[in-house]
Amino acid sequence: MEQLISPGAAINVRTLLLGMFSVLLAGSSLLAQQPEASTGFQQLEKQFEANRQPRKFVEPFLAFARSHADAPEAISALTWVLKYYQRGPEADEALKLLADHHADNDQLLPVFQRIGRNPSLLVGQLYRAVLKQNKDPQVLGSACMRHTEYLLRQLELKQEIESTPQNRERYEQFLGKANVDYLRRLKIDAVLVEAESLCLRIEKDFAELRTFQGILGDLAKRKLFTIRHLSIGRPVANIEGEDVFGQPLQLTDFRGKVVVIDFWADWCLTCRTMYSSNRKLVEEMEGRPFVLLGVNSDRDRKQTGRVIRTQGLNWRSWWDGGSTRGPIARTWNIETWPAIFVLDHKGVIRYKGIKGNELHRAVEKLVREAEK
Repeated sequence: MEQLISPGAAINVRTLLLGMFSVLLAGSSLLAQQPEASTGFQQLEKQFEANRQPRKFVEPFLAFARSHADAPEAISALTWVLKYYQRGPEADEALKLLADHHADNDQLLPVFQRIGRNPSLLVGQLYRAVLKQNKDPQVLGSACMRHTEYLLRQLELKQEIESTPQNRERYEQFLGKANVDYLRRLKIDAVLVEAESLCLRIEKDFAELRTFQGILGDLAKRKLFTIRHLSIGRPVANIEGEDVFGQPLQLTDFRGKVVVIDFWADWCLTCRTMYSSNRKLVEEMEGRPFVLLGVNSDRDRKQTGRVIRTQGLNWRSWWDGGSTRGPIARTWNIETWPAIFVLDHKGVIRYKGIKGNELHRAVEKLVREAEK
């Protein structure tokens, strides 16, 4: 009988069959691992529910995520870690595993909710990996917004560290020396440009997506206003309206002076504790290029007028409609009271959120610049 297949062809067929068998074997092995991973994760959860001591279980959950990196339960395990350890070495390892193995996964939204206030550099690395590798629109849109918030928070921390050098050791204990050094080296303009580009991407590609925070397009619009007009190093937005007593008041009328803008209300205990310090600041700066202006969010306009007179508050304040959601506070994205902005004589924001002696020192520095 004639040989129908040449020796060389026979070898090729044998190689092909061996290759197909290897693929099938690998696939069956992966399928076998999936029930094993699911069962293992369920057992871990049951053991924790019976014990409820996160410290005893954080390493087993991390070990599970390391050994089952390809299983969907790995993300559940890492989300568990971030639920109980929102910062620190355990959170850092979870973030690194997520960035290295799961940045392309479409189940990352619960992770984002767990790391909202974590200042770790690994948070930024995770967001960047997601933005580079992920294809899911909901995940990408949320990552754009979350990364924007992370970047702006980094700038706030940078200012806090630089404005209170006496507390640097405390920041290093809290954040880690490497993180503090990184924040001190940050270039403000570069960070703002990156944050602005993320918001513009949201407006272009993800504006209609809804999150628990709201519609992404609306959120991006507000963040863009913050980036362009309410960030340190950027020219401030104008405020125009009436003061508490009905007289016109416009921020641009004070260009050439150092300006402190104080969002305050008499219902705010911290605001009331600042009355005497603010009065003293205005008195000390009399005759110099300086003005303190308030934005008041009390409900009763007449009562606010009485507070101003009885407390001897020696600065003017815009009346913001009798609400914390007044037009000025809403436009300026104010969420906590008091909120302080310090502008130089050119109308550029130089400090945010400072008060007391720190505020007095900052004002003195900027007034001297203006007087030169």
